[in-house]
Amino acid sequence: MVTYDLAVNLWRSSEIVVVRDSGGRNIGLFPVAFIRDGGDDSWGYIFSVLTMLVDIPEGISWSVKNDYGNIMSEGSSPVAGAYTMEMSVTAPFSHGPEYFSAFQAPNPHGSIYQRILRIDHDPPQFDVSFGLLLRDDLHHAFDRLDWSFYYKDGIMYTHFFDLSVLPDARQLQGKPISPETFRSLPEEYPDPRFLLWHYSQCVKAHIRGFSVGMNPPA
Repeated sequence: MVTYDLAVNLWRSSEIVVVRDSGGRNIGLFPVAFIRDGGDDSWGYIFSVLTMLVDIPEGISWSVKNDYGNIMSEGSSPVAGAYTMEMSVTAPFSHGPEYFSAFQAPNPHGSIYQRILRIDHDPPQFDVSFGLLLRDDLHHAFDRLDWSFYYKDGIMYTHFFDLSVLPDARQLQGKPISPETFRSLPEEYPDPRFLLWHYSQCVKAHIRGFSVGMNPPA
């Protein structure tokens, strides 16, 4: 198991949303300011992240409740506190992040692309929509899972899990990037499936804080 610095520590946050399962295991720890300024200040955002952190069996219903037993609604804004993710079974933690080290990015093998795209043939890895052109320092921080793009309703929002990535990372948290920003054809825009995959790796690292099923090579 590889451990990572939690966003609540990297943000030096005093207001935290902690979500545990019914057995008391921490599933995710969220800085309230990270959510509030991230472009989607809602429990719906937390719900989407929780589905990345644990593998919920198909057909199993679940909810998140506060200490008073009230069910959190998707459209309401989260407030600091401890919450319980309740379901009829204990959901296992999801696999990943798919990085062997907290400081080293993986080699993007074609098999990863095939799994993300759900295809059996070799993917066009050098297709424009498969990548992002980033400044060198941002590229390395992206590979380290220190920041990512949160994709919702066609908009990409910048999410900084580690505020040391940029001097003004705090001010840039949640900056929206619309499709009109890109000087390319729509089919060349960043593929949302890859954005989602990268984001899921980031939250496993910095919201959950540890890897599952990823053992460093001997």
